[in-house]
Amino acid sequence: MIGNFAESLFGKIPPNIKKNIRFIKFPEMTKNMPIYEDAPTDIFFLSKAAAHKKYAKKFMAFLATKKVQESLTDGLSMILINRKAKPKNTYFLKEGKKLLDQAVGYAQFYDRDTPQNMADKGIRIFSQFIEDGNVEKAISDLEAARNRFYIGMHTPKDCNPL
Repeated sequence: MIGNFAESLFGKIPPNIKKNIRFIKFPEMTKNMPIYEDAPTDIFFLSKAAAHKKYAKKFMAFLATKKVQESLTDGLSMILINRKAKPKNTYFLKEGKKLLDQAVGYAQFYDRDTPQNMADKGIRIFSQFIEDGNVEKAISDLEAARNRFYIGMHTPKDCNPL
């Protein structure tokens, strides 16, 4: 999960504390399974009812250019959508971009993409994992919750990696 939404707050953290805050990748749960990441979705939408779609599409293409994206990064402190654009020169944005560049695909955010009952339970499991660092327990608890809340839904063996 990319936490770059907090990047703008890092300027308020004293340097002696900030240097000890680091980026870590979530542990791999299944060997040889392609890596997918949760990532922010800071995007522009074009209304289906837009009066001037041709111009709106040109404007949206302009917003996605490398030059515009690099201009936006100073104010947004977020990973840019244009892969050729250089992120703001901060530790977390560079590490987050590196992680996303290595991913096969993305999901928006765990608690937005997941049914409410699974999201609530999962957030509690993740919180416990942060406190105790017990990967095996977290995986076991998440799998038990998945089996409870996803009755009749796909299992990992049903997935067909790209």
